[in-house]
Amino acid sequence: MELKILNGNDYLTYDTPIRTDFEWKNIDPKTGSIFGTGIKMLGTENRTTKTEINVPSNYLESDTLNIKLRFEINGEKIVKEFNVPIKNGE
Repeated sequence: MELKILNGNDYLTYDTPIRTDFEWKNIDPKTGSIFGTGIKMLGTENRTTKTEINVPSNYLESDTLNIKLRFEINGEKIVKEFNVPIKNGE
């Protein structure tokens, strides 16, 4: 499982919709779910789930967005977490 932030940064920006891709490696995306604040699902194709993340400022307790993914591998339920830093806009 890999998270790609498509704006070229390794962080998100508050109050800014940012395209992100979740690439499922050796995982059937049909078994997966993605949970987190401000995540909008755009669709899945070729083992990549396309999303847009837009987190309102002053919404989180810390400047880190916790994203949880649930999926199955060989019938085993697995949970993976990404902690993505969020910064204020320039």
